[in-house]
Amino acid sequence: MASLCRRRVTAPLIGAGPPPRAVTDYTTVSIPKDLADRVDDTIEGTSFSSTSDLVRFLLRSIVIQHQQSEESLTESDFDEITDQLRDLGYLE
Repeated sequence: MASLCRRRVTAPLIGAGPPPRAVTDYTTVSIPKDLADRVDDTIEGTSFSSTSDLVRFLLRSIVIQHQQSEESLTESDFDEITDQLRDLGYLE
């Protein structure tokens, strides 16, 4: 049985500040615990406040790079991305 998710939507009050931000749906991405621990150590002292922040940044960067090139990502592109992530310590 699918779980139900209810969102409370309220009308903004006139003059009550900026309008509410749009509701964003999320999904879950799983990574090994040891990798998450290494990421936590890596982001300490940076502007990333969580592993999720870093993963969102990396995925957005890859998607933007792909969209700007207007070409499909090739196997070579994936290899380059993998090498970069490995060099940063995110992959073994």
